[in-house]
Amino acid sequence: MVRLERRGTSRVLQIPSKAKSATRKTPQAVRFAAFWLVFAAALYSIMLCWMFSRGAPVSATTVAIADGFIVLTALASALSSAPRVIIMPLLALSLNFLLIGALAQNADLKGVRDVLAIIAFLGLGLAAGDLRIARYTFFTIAALVLGFGLFELLAPKAYADQFNVLQFYIMRGLVDRSVSDWAQNSLFVSSVRGGARNLLPMLGPHRVSSIFLEPVSMGNFGAIALAWAFSLPRRMIVSALAAGVIGVSAIILADARFAVIAAIIFVLVRFIPISWTRYALAPAPFIAAGFLLWSSGAFSHYGDDLPSRLASSGGVIASLSPAEIFGLSHANSATLDSGYAYVLSAFGLPCCVALWFGFVLLPTPSASATRFKLLIGFYICTLLCVSGSSLFALKTAALLWFLFGAMIAEARTAPAVRREPVRTFVQTRAKAYAA
Repeated sequence: MVRLERRGTSRVLQIPSKAKSATRKTPQAVRFAAFWLVFAAALYSIMLCWMFSRGAPVSATTVAIADGFIVLTALASALSSAPRVIIMPLLALSLNFLLIGALAQNADLKGVRDVLAIIAFLGLGLAAGDLRIARYTFFTIAALVLGFGLFELLAPKAYADQFNVLQFYIMRGLVDRSVSDWAQNSLFVSSVRGGARNLLPMLGPHRVSSIFLEPVSMGNFGAIALAWAFSLPRRMIVSALAAGVIGVSAIILADARFAVIAAIIFVLVRFIPISWTRYALAPAPFIAAGFLLWSSGAFSHYGDDLPSRLASSGGVIASLSPAEIFGLSHANSATLDSGYAYVLSAFGLPCCVALWFGFVLLPTPSASATRFKLLIGFYICTLLCVSGSSLFALKTAALLWFLFGAMIAEARTAPAVRREPVRTFVQTRAKAYAA
């Protein structure tokens, strides 16, 4: 559309530039694959759990194959559409894990998969993304999350009959078999809050897991939804409000303490100017790790409150050997609640630093993309304080990185405007009519 804009004493004609505004044509197949891959990443766990509960021969190997297939397919789709974005990170990661494997004579395949999942779905969002496909994907998954969540809240026994979550996790080796001796139901081990709920006690002690099978991932989904809501541009205010309501609902249903803390941090971080994003993010994980080390000596390691979890997380970091810090040996201590200890032992310190500063320096062409990067950066640093590897759980990580990539792609393909003086435009049109 042609517009006149007054600048001082002259008028400037704004004409969409064909050279710069030609929006990249994303193949329909890529957009189709992107939606279904993110959708599959969110739902594959509950589908396999349902099949296992019905007596199908589902094993830990089956789950690993399904997980790997989704990640590798997403990576292939991203490579086919945006190879330049993916090749260099893949080469760097290959070199890192080859060196670790050569020096340590073993390789942590889960660590390789965790990093590949980030690259695959970020690349998929960049290749297929704009905010329309991102919005459609998010709200489709959110509808299932709230639908299954309400079903579980209102009919927990019927939900447990369909999804034997506890035995599913025992089969995978993620929960000790002895837990089934004292568990109150067949839901996840943390699905019942000891004592009163923190959020809306009237809902009872049950913590909803929905399609994620565990309350922690449900809370993480709520935090991701809030970060996205805080970052959407003003023209999408209705979508932002809806995403905010969905995020708050998920956090309340899961009674997720971490997500509440993340929401408070998001509100505070929202006041940081986006021009400070890189300066705010660069030191964040180092400050967080230092705070955890201090907490390990300042608080008791026993209990289930926030200070004790921070103390135990810092204690695990302090117990790491130099070989474990550089990824040359698997951590002897359990890293279930210490994300920083997990990433150090799984990726190695050099790779962790490279990944973080690659994220910090990743160009974000719009204010919305920059704001989202700032919020998810603080989400990552906070989550690693109290959770081992839930940051890399495909059921929430795929959506997070796809939304981020799509937001960057939206800014890169937005129509540019070429400014041309009115006189030049009139002369050009007059010559055209004369011809």
